[in-house]
Amino acid sequence: LQESDLLLKARGTDFTPIVVQKMFQGAVFTHPLLRIRVDREFAIPEFVAWLLSRSSIQAQLQRLTAGTLLQMLKLENLKGLELYLPSLDRQQKVQELVQLMNQEQKLLGHLKTKRKQLVGCSIEKLLLEESVSSAKIIGV
Repeated sequence: LQESDLLLKARGTDFTPIVVQKMFQGAVFTHPLLRIRVDREFAIPEFVAWLLSRSSIQAQLQRLTAGTLLQMLKLENLKGLELYLPSLDRQQKVQELVQLMNQEQKLLGHLKTKRKQLVGCSIEKLLLEESVSSAKIIGV
């Protein structure tokens, strides 16, 4: 593998690719993974990964699968997929927006977790503030 290659599963229903990071450069991939090597003269790998992750493209990839019990995407079928590639400048702008959106989603998830913890602590504090003598014990 080379840095910025794309890898996607060849089996199943989700063909969302990942971009190979530098730390995995030189690693060997095996079946059932497919590798896409992006020509950086025409495309930004992260943009192509985002493009392939879109629901309309995922639906096209599912239509290209073969097999009745286990859906399989073949490299030959993948090579026939036509993608619209805007200019490198436009790809970069889209990629930056996607990156910001992903960061926002991560931060919102973190915020949601912290808010849940805060509310949980507030509830516990309210319950503990009630004096033990006025609390009623329910027998089972």
